[in-house]
Amino acid sequence: MAADIGHISQLLNATLDPSQHRKAENALKQEASKAQYSLALLNIVSSDSLPANTRLAASLAFKNFIRSNYV
Repeated sequence: MAADIGHISQLLNATLDPSQHRKAENALKQEASKAQYSLALLNIVSSDSLPANTRLAASLAFKNFIRSNYV
């Protein structure tokens, strides 16, 4: 799971870069099909060792994941 958190946090950071945005979004959509995706996002949000912009991107991704899958 630690590898997933690192990979997902890198993808979230890439979504903030206009030149990498689309590719990162597509990769996150693939990650969203994995069972531990939502838990990984919450772990990123609660991690004090990651930058605030990564944690904010993870919280928005979690909100969108819940909205598209459960609401």
